[in-house]
Amino acid sequence: MPHPGHDRQVYEREIHAVLPRVLALFDDNPVSNTRGTADRLYWSWKLIDYPNATPQGLVHGLALLIAAGKLPWNINPSTILERIDAAIDAASRQCASNGSLVEAFPHEGSFCVTALVAYDILCCIDILEPHIERSRSIRWRNCVAPMIAFLMKADETHAIISNHLATASAALFRWSEGGDARAKQRAEDLLGVILKNQSSEGWFLEYDGADPGYETLGLGYLADIYGRHPSKELETALERSLQFIRYAAHPDGSFGGSYGSRNTRFIYPAGFEILASSLPVAVALAAFARNSIATRSIPVLSSMDDTNLAPMFNAYCRALSAPTFVDSQQLLLPHQTANTWRKSMPKSGLTIDNGPGHYTIVSSFKGGIVYHFMKDRKTKPLLDAGVAVVANDKIYTTQAFNRNNPVTIRDDQLVIEAEFAAVISEQQTPLTMIILRGLSLTAFRIRPLLELFKRMLVRRLITGKKTIDLKNRRIITWGADLTVHDELIGPIDAKRIPLTKPFRAIHMASSGYWQIGDDRT
Repeated sequence: MPHPGHDRQVYEREIHAVLPRVLALFDDNPVSNTRGTADRLYWSWKLIDYPNATPQGLVHGLALLIAAGKLPWNINPSTILERIDAAIDAASRQCASNGSLVEAFPHEGSFCVTALVAYDILCCIDILEPHIERSRSIRWRNCVAPMIAFLMKADETHAIISNHLATASAALFRWSEGGDARAKQRAEDLLGVILKNQSSEGWFLEYDGADPGYETLGLGYLADIYGRHPSKELETALERSLQFIRYAAHPDGSFGGSYGSRNTRFIYPAGFEILASSLPVAVALAAFARNSIATRSIPVLSSMDDTNLAPMFNAYCRALSAPTFVDSQQLLLPHQTANTWRKSMPKSGLTIDNGPGHYTIVSSFKGGIVYHFMKDRKTKPLLDAGVAVVANDKIYTTQAFNRNNPVTIRDDQLVIEAEFAAVISEQQTPLTMIILRGLSLTAFRIRPLLELFKRMLVRRLITGKKTIDLKNRRIITWGADLTVHDELIGPIDAKRIPLTKPFRAIHMASSGYWQIGDDRT
């Protein structure tokens, strides 16, 4: 049965816990030429040579708190309004000549961050329209106009990243409500790309495959589009996405993990709360998210670093402000069912095995990653992220994403063979930083060359594989007493690394945020 649901105060508590940190990000010095900038490494510490524009989007969540009367500690809404005004002006100053914003390096022309900040400012305008003079609203829209112009013509070519496309589509739909037919067509085109690439299993594409954590982020933007521009096609797509996501909810309150394409474990709850008024499965997922946040079973808002703070802060504020719903028809999530069943999802490489006392997820595409939970909530889960070895003084693992891993299915067993690929773990050096800055000032001014570099970077840090002549045969025997047997196959002399917790074999900045299971005895 479902656990008793926490109310939305779980969001409010987290929001208030990080609010001092949020407000401290902004340069509030009235005589500073960076007033309103929210990247302290740039304006305060002066350790970097460009401002990451992502935290400018915090204006969205702050606007929701003003409108809902949820500012704590007798904070004056008018002072927050002035902070918002300064932040939007700063975002405008950060725009390049083509209207783009940056996240990672100068002249990056980030499609994602430009879309995110444009969307958040447009939401801020819509929320605060009753509270501000028309001249200010017009000025704020004028700040967004260059960003929209960039989104109208730029494309993200290094990968299909559905949550990025959803952000841009939501921003363009909001902008089009002012009468821009071209923006509406562009929004529909981007939405079409997302829906075209939705798997028959329900998930939206994130680089190589399905990632439940980022699926929840994209869902929040798609829910906004659905609420303002409803269609049966989008409703069906959202329902299918939710049906997939529910399998990533675990008995111990955790969510997602190494079996996802981007290894994420967080939940952006806005989509669940917004869609709960119309889709019953969203009700169950909203209740799960609240419980998991309350118990810190997932990475919560206060676990986020500065780069992901803004989108998560806004998601919590949106979840807090979403229309209320009645959960009398709450459905059971897969792990809450007591019957015995097994479900194979070959396009995501996932197999889920459920019984009265256990719940297991296995990824064949990632070398046989095993997440095995006992429902007694007393037994520590088995989280086996694969095999790691040292060979030729380098670390190799079976976790590299590969749709072609040979799989043999037996009545009570799953056998997976996986190659060993080198762990991707690179940090910046003074030399690479000099090269990157040199390219930023020269070649990256030419958009096709910039996109080529991004594709190369994705292959180097995320999707690329350097393998050796060594494989692992993993035999998984299903059931409450699940067993995992590994056998190394190949001529190379390799030493297995003993592991006591899951590992990550690729670069993914949004993975690895702390949750209680990381340190629970």
